[in-house]
Amino acid sequence: MLAPFAATLKDGQSVMLRGIAPDDAESLRLFHEGLSERTVYLRFFAPHPHLSESDLEYFTHVDQRSRVALVAVVDDVIVGVGRYDLIDEHTAEVAFVVTDAMQGKGVAGLLLSRLARIARDHGVGEFTAEVLATNTGMIETFRHSGFAVAECREDGVLTVTFPLEVEAAATATERAPHPDAAPAPGCPGGPEGSCPPR
Repeated sequence: MLAPFAATLKDGQSVMLRGIAPDDAESLRLFHEGLSERTVYLRFFAPHPHLSESDLEYFTHVDQRSRVALVAVVDDVIVGVGRYDLIDEHTAEVAFVVTDAMQGKGVAGLLLSRLARIARDHGVGEFTAEVLATNTGMIETFRHSGFAVAECREDGVLTVTFPLEVEAAATATERAPHPDAAPAPGCPGGPEGSCPPR
């Protein structure tokens, strides 16, 4: 079981990060229902206005090793969700979503940093994520995370990949880009549209 982690956001609000649990299903449903259509689309790459019962079971029943999920909670209300799923022993795919009213306050960065720490503890060496190119908020979160981020763009989707062993000193209130970050328009060493298959 993951220990709760308290932090302070950019605006001074207190937030608690903790592992998701099966009894979070109703709170997660309400969280999702409160997201704007645009935020939902950016997260799922398609309209997804409601979470089904199978969605809720899948998202809230995780083993916190090969599938890890955290919720960010303010005043007992879920304001963000971050998760990773193992692709292989070394690499995991990471994703997160934050309620519209809390975007830009550092919630996503905190979720990413905490997930990275948990992943390292479990022997995971690399995160990858697919992000719509229009999702500038999530892209900036990766670029300012303190990790050496490599990017590849194809068909309007940005694939980011970064090792987890190096993280620059950063907090929810001050996050600077890593000097090795690579916000390139296409794959390193190749043109846009030449992303290698995973």
